[in-house]
Amino acid sequence: MTFARACAAVVTGMLLAVSVAPLSLWWAAPLGVAALGLAVWRARLRTAAWLGLLAGLVWFGVAVSWVSRVAFAAWPGLALVEGVYVAVLAVGLAALSRLPAAPWWQAALWATVETVRSSWPLGGFPWLRLAHTTPDSPLSSLLPLLGVVGTSLAVALVGTSLCAVLLAAYARRPRRVLGATVGVVVVAGTSLVTLLLLPVHAAADTGVAGEDLQVALVQGGITAGSSTISSPDIVLDNHVAATLELAAAVDAGELPPLDLVVWPENASDDDPFRDPTVFAAITGAVRAVGAPALTGIVVDRDPASRAAGLRWANRVQVWDAAGEPRGSYDKQHGVPFGEYVPLRDLLTPLFPQLAAVPQDMRPGIRPGVLAVPRVGERAPAGGQAPEEQPRTLPVGVLICFEVADVGLARDAVADGAQVIAVPTNNATYLGTPQLAQQLQIARTTAMATHRPLLIAATNGLTALVDADGEVRTQLPLQDTGVLTAAVKPRADLVPAVAHGLLIDRIVWLVAALGVLLAVMAARLRGRRETSVRSGGEAA
Repeated sequence: MTFARACAAVVTGMLLAVSVAPLSLWWAAPLGVAALGLAVWRARLRTAAWLGLLAGLVWFGVAVSWVSRVAFAAWPGLALVEGVYVAVLAVGLAALSRLPAAPWWQAALWATVETVRSSWPLGGFPWLRLAHTTPDSPLSSLLPLLGVVGTSLAVALVGTSLCAVLLAAYARRPRRVLGATVGVVVVAGTSLVTLLLLPVHAAADTGVAGEDLQVALVQGGITAGSSTISSPDIVLDNHVAATLELAAAVDAGELPPLDLVVWPENASDDDPFRDPTVFAAITGAVRAVGAPALTGIVVDRDPASRAAGLRWANRVQVWDAAGEPRGSYDKQHGVPFGEYVPLRDLLTPLFPQLAAVPQDMRPGIRPGVLAVPRVGERAPAGGQAPEEQPRTLPVGVLICFEVADVGLARDAVADGAQVIAVPTNNATYLGTPQLAQQLQIARTTAMATHRPLLIAATNGLTALVDADGEVRTQLPLQDTGVLTAAVKPRADLVPAVAHGLLIDRIVWLVAALGVLLAVMAARLRGRRETSVRSGGEAA
């Protein structure tokens, strides 16, 4: 491993780290891809693996240092696991660099390795995907067309093509320079066409489903740090008080009647179905505001449940305007070592700090779409007769970490979600890049699904993200407050949703085919070298 290659690997990690929030230098992502390509070009596979590991350690070590807020050991541990994935990627890039049309094969491999590390092991870590760098880039127009996987491929293709251009220019081969630019031209052309079509689509507004919704997102403004988990009464009281103030503003005519109120994840850390006081507080606030509500609660997380061997649920509960409980959604994608401990009996004796998670979360099995009851008829502007509203509003739900889960978001919209609620609790990470990164990912999800996102956080970032990925408004961090806005529900299915899984599978198939061709080419070269050596010895 030469010094120059090692420097290129370090540069790779730094470029990819600054491409995401808080710096969000989107142009650094394809440069980082190109840098890794240069580092491993025609390198031995073992050397490529070490270079990839180095790049991954720098990339994730810098970008997700906020993980240390949970446990310091989690920071290097996560960086090492993700670094191994980058090492595998680097080996593949080195092997594919010898094939014709190498940039295309390499780009598909980038997107495929991303998919694998986002789903395995332990549910994966779907953070820091190349597509997450694009909300403010010209490539953002590809998200509703190609989805997250396809857009990651496009970002990677720009980088791998740039790498090929630099290598061809260094070798003074003009024809190869021209050929290497094909990938960039294809990506740029597709982005330009979609950018030109977006205003036409927006003007037609064919995907809007009914009248605007008046929504309210409640932010309790709790104290930063994981210690808030030990004071659930304060958390609940803050959200109840903010909702009662909201109700007073509606009653006074300062705000229009509401269609939906959203509380954050863990707004109540006590089970309202086991604690009558908590139940009364929540239902009283909902009745006062006179609108259906989604509230983040926990279920079965108490000493009696633990003693009975039950697992707890991270739940979003629907309440109708009368304060009656309706449907619910349990979080499916739990956070390992935060909401459950894998291999608990084996790991807890080795890492006593895992005792801070005394009970495991049970993953939900129901689809992430809730039927929220409508308040009733609403008179349109102009004094006309009131129009009958649908009886329920299909609302998608992605709890916190799930906003980065491509499959859950796509499934929710395919199952009819017209808006997506994202209740979240980031109290532990206040003052770190985690909050900005999650908002960046939420913007990516909004564009890939073409749905507005209603992000309600305990202390921030509470925000409304339009279907085009723009943050329309947000609350200041850690303040107690309510964000109110009119939201357009949507019923259209963009290609990234309607055909997203097919697009993903095509990308994966291309990557697998490229790896197969690289293996076959390596074997063929080995046979030729053996034949040449044998011929020389015979002579």
